[in-house]
Amino acid sequence: MALKAQFIEKTGFRRQEVLQGPSIGVDVSVIKIDEKTALIAASDPLSILPSLSMEISAWLSVHLMANDVATTGFLPNYGQFVLNLPTSLSSSQIQNYWNSIDQYCKEIGVHITGGHTAFDSFTQSTIAGGGTLFAIAPVDEVKTSSLAQAGDDLLMTKSAALSSSSLLAWSFPDYIKKHVGDEIRNQAQASFFETSIIPEVKVLQEDQALFSQVHAMHDVTEKGIIGASHEFAQASNTCISLFEENIRVAEPQRQVCKLFKIDPLRSIGAGSLLIACNPHYTDKIITKLGDVHIEATHIGRFNSRPDLKSYLQDQNGLPIPYPVEDPYWAAYFTAYKNNLS
Repeated sequence: MALKAQFIEKTGFRRQEVLQGPSIGVDVSVIKIDEKTALIAASDPLSILPSLSMEISAWLSVHLMANDVATTGFLPNYGQFVLNLPTSLSSSQIQNYWNSIDQYCKEIGVHITGGHTAFDSFTQSTIAGGGTLFAIAPVDEVKTSSLAQAGDDLLMTKSAALSSSSLLAWSFPDYIKKHVGDEIRNQAQASFFETSIIPEVKVLQEDQALFSQVHAMHDVTEKGIIGASHEFAQASNTCISLFEENIRVAEPQRQVCKLFKIDPLRSIGAGSLLIACNPHYTDKIITKLGDVHIEATHIGRFNSRPDLKSYLQDQNGLPIPYPVEDPYWAAYFTAYKNNLS
């Protein structure tokens, strides 16, 4: 509530062409350019994690923003990047980071149109600036998470805890290898490059008649599937009945989360896409994604919200609380303090 009062309700001069402004659970803003066209925008911090690699840092910087835009059903076209780089980085690290940003933007069709570059000798943070990606799209075809409807099915793709488990696998590879083996460690590391939702959006776009039955999408990030489901319901003013036993946790994610005592349903899950769809098309959507080896699972149902206090419930109608915190961060910093490698 404090966040809403402090920020969301204070958005400067109001313009009628802003169709979607800042709102909890909504990934993007949408601005009407003319009767046929909308401008989509999404912003995120940029990540610098030299202990992992500059390539991984660049992937996070580009794809976490791109995921937000992709939830509209359209891919980003343009990007602005504001760099606030730590002076501790070497020239080769900076070049490697930017080369990777350039590569990933080319792969998804983003033209970098500008930004700002500065250097910071004081802040020791993994956040090194911020960026905004833009897309141009037909105004009447843009999807936002606010458009989910009572009666829709809730689907998820891939696995819970994709990003948290993969980042732990890259950060503490020897510890994971020692306790769960080389194969699980390697699989968890490889899953880092599944933390983009662009592949499933592209697949769904191929069948526009089918894609029209997808009413809304939401990207899973902080606080995992549980947190994202709360946000999805709040954005659309619905109540989700969640089938927790259906939430897929792939074996590498399950084992890494168990080792670090993390609840996979409540930890960072970028790469998993939540989909609100017409229930008559649920099986077709799951099959369409499965044909290209993207797992999709039916994990809930959107309902009307008679209880104004509840956005998420279990199948018995009992409220599922919004996670107080994401367990990934405590697990990471505990492992770091204990000098795990």
